[in-house]
Amino acid sequence: MAKVRTNKDLCLLCKKNVANATNSHFVPISFVDYVIGKRNREEVYTILPSLDDPILTYFGRSNLKGVSVENEIISVQKEDPLAMDYIFCSECEKRFAIIENEVIYELKEKIRNEKYKNNYLTTIINSDIELKVCKTINSNIFQLFIFSLVWRMNLQYLLETGIELFRKKNEEKLLRTLLNSCLNLNKELIKEHNCEKISFLILSTNRLENPTHNVINPQPFFQNPYCFYIGEYIVFIDFNEFIEVSDFFGMGVFPIIPFINKNHNKPKIVFLSNEKWQIILQHYTNISADIFIEQRVNKLSEVSGFSKDKCHEMIHFKAKKLQNGIDDRFADYFNEAYKYFLNIYSKKNNH
Repeated sequence: MAKVRTNKDLCLLCKKNVANATNSHFVPISFVDYVIGKRNREEVYTILPSLDDPILTYFGRSNLKGVSVENEIISVQKEDPLAMDYIFCSECEKRFAIIENEVIYELKEKIRNEKYKNNYLTTIINSDIELKVCKTINSNIFQLFIFSLVWRMNLQYLLETGIELFRKKNEEKLLRTLLNSCLNLNKELIKEHNCEKISFLILSTNRLENPTHNVINPQPFFQNPYCFYIGEYIVFIDFNEFIEVSDFFGMGVFPIIPFINKNHNKPKIVFLSNEKWQIILQHYTNISADIFIEQRVNKLSEVSGFSKDKCHEMIHFKAKKLQNGIDDRFADYFNEAYKYFLNIYSKKNNH
């Protein structure tokens, strides 16, 4: 359950001013509106590490789907899951906006547009990989923007679950302190960060077949590097040195080192073929699905005394029966079937 904050709490960035800003977005809405829909027409599905209502659905106030939901299995939330009140002060909100205004339009509108091709130094690595170096974006502001995204996504996860994504406490503190000391209401006065520890890799694709199939979510199962899915971009960030691995997020051998952003070098973004992009998205989906299923199967096995295989079979069969051929998210029915059996065997244990 999300921690409730009030306008008496301190801003979580500067920790000096009162957090008086409302509807603060953890990820700038203008950066991901193509994934979730324009303001007030959003359609968001939130997956939580919870055994109660792990998948929550949010419809913006002007989205007609919000008034036509008839399936009682779907858990609808009333508040925007990407925003929260009283986490920042109005001044820090404005400081974030300065760097967002410098970067977001470049990454959303220009980088794939042939009209602006001279803004980027493009290198074809192979049929699956293209590197673009951004010549016109200030490298310091770009890096602060990326740091602000991952820091805010970590903050959201912490407030909602009580779990810190960054395994070492000084990692979160390093990012917060760096952002607070460098950001300014005047773009010209933004300080250059002097942190040489942090490096990051950004992946994207030149061809988004369906933007709404992308994900806005940190991947809590990985570290060294940490992984953040942010719509059409995926950010891998490390507080040590990146190392080459034999299978990089389902893509096999991947040449990481030449594409790293570090030490104020010009911003680098790797564009993957659609085939490779789908592989890395499927990698996220598979891991999330495995954990979703494993949590429920383990809990039912613990309560019922049945083997995990039997519990998995029971839940799956019941879920298919509940779904009854409806073309809808199977995970909702799987969770409903799990709760059905959990209720039965919990009652038996109490008698």
